[in-house]
Amino acid sequence: TIGTFGEGLLKHPAGITVNAAGEILVVGNGPKLVHVFSSKGKLLRTLGEGRPDSSDGVCVDSRGRVYVGCWGDYAIVVLDGTSGAVLATIKSKVEPFGVAVTSK
Repeated sequence: TIGTFGEGLLKHPAGITVNAAGEILVVGNGPKLVHVFSSKGKLLRTLGEGRPDSSDGVCVDSRGRVYVGCWGDYAIVVLDGTSGAVLATIKSKVEPFGVAVTSK
């Protein structure tokens, strides 16, 4: 164990990534929230609040946009990494259980 994060906040964490600032982003089953923690484990903010269903998979691109795989919606939701505003919803024919971006 390297530390404890989000005690009482996270139910079934299903995806984790780190952004360029060293913040730790975690998603899980339940409300589609991305919990953003400092490297020391302090909750800094939540993104995508109030969205129903479940999330599985999270990644961040070089511009700080957050991509969340939302398997119940058959979609990948793109969020602003600071404000949490929904920038785009990419529909899929399959349930996205993980997401990744490349430099291209």
